Amino acid sequence: MGVGRRVRLLPLFHLTSDVTVWILALVLATWLRYEFTLEFVSRRDLLVLAGVIAMVHTVFGWSIGVYRRRWRYGSFDEAIAVAAAFGATGLVGTGYVFTAGGAIPRSV
Repeated sequence: MGVGRRVRLLPLFHLTSDVTVWILALVLATWLRYEFTLEFVSRRDLLVLAGVIAMVHTVFGWSIGVYRRRWRYGSFDEAIAVAAAFGATGLVGTGYVFTAGGAIPRSV
């Protein structure tokens, strides 16, 4: 694999790792909320929320320019954009939990 191809695939790697972090954080927060057990958790609702978070973060990250290589990696401008994408995704995810009426507790 040439260097050019690796550089082109780097935004996809960053997107995949960011979405993975979101999903792991969601599962960890739910696990901690239910006192170290996932027995009473609706796995379907958790999976739907993870899908919503993944789609929303992809849209925000792409529209802000994080995954279009708009800035140099590791720059302050990129850090601000990543924080904005994560913040907007968190707000939309919180709004989804409050309005969807599923089994995911609002404290997660």
